[in-house]
Amino acid sequence: MFHRQTMIAWLLGLGLAAGSVLAQEPQFEPFMFKGMRTGVGFDYFSRTVLANERDSRVQSYFFTLDSEFEWQGGLKVGLILGFASSSFDEMTFRRLPVSIELNVGFISGFLIGPEIRQRIISLSDFELSADAQFLVFLGKRSRWDIPGLAVDGTVDGRPNWMRLRAGGILTLQKWINFFPYVAVRYDNFWGKFKLEQEIERLTGTEDKEFSGRVDLSATLGTTYIIIPKLSVTAEATYYPDKSWKGSGFAVAVRLLFGL
Repeated sequence: MFHRQTMIAWLLGLGLAAGSVLAQEPQFEPFMFKGMRTGVGFDYFSRTVLANERDSRVQSYFFTLDSEFEWQGGLKVGLILGFASSSFDEMTFRRLPVSIELNVGFISGFLIGPEIRQRIISLSDFELSADAQFLVFLGKRSRWDIPGLAVDGTVDGRPNWMRLRAGGILTLQKWINFFPYVAVRYDNFWGKFKLEQEIERLTGTEDKEFSGRVDLSATLGTTYIIIPKLSVTAEATYYPDKSWKGSGFAVAVRLLFGL
């Protein structure tokens, strides 16, 4: 699964890079470095995932340090680094000596990933862009005691997940410092939780793979220019599903300062 998603990420990146060249040729804009911005961000999401054909819910929040590099022609390339925390409380492991349903709260870890955005066309008060983002969460190894046993027992777990999203953004550019936008994206989410159990001489390991139940998202957001070199972006995302229980949502805020 990982190799297939990685290949998709590379193809999207190549497609956007090619789009940047095509977007520049009609405008005869030189491919010159325009500037850099850096800042901080906060994200939260709650998504339904499928793990062995059973629904579970993954929640995560993360604080990030963001860097963004911009070139003429509307090309922006960024890097995201941060601290994240995720919960997997409805996930059940049945292939261990003693079945376990996780109820351990949030597990912390590190987050890293690139993102890219390319302006495609500007018409009157609207701008159409394409973007892609690939994030990797690496959870730290944690240990918990197993309650209700006559003997001592522990489980060790380490989760990781990846998110690949790509799509189109339509921005309204009618005002000087206020830019609302809507986005529709392919938004894939997958990962693995490895759990190791030890009860005296009994040991067992189970790797549970999971993936998002919904691969499509709709986003409503806005960017506000506070001062010429300082901007804030806020957005809300919805992951639609036939049932309300299977749907998900996300919110994100980013503050960027131009250098």
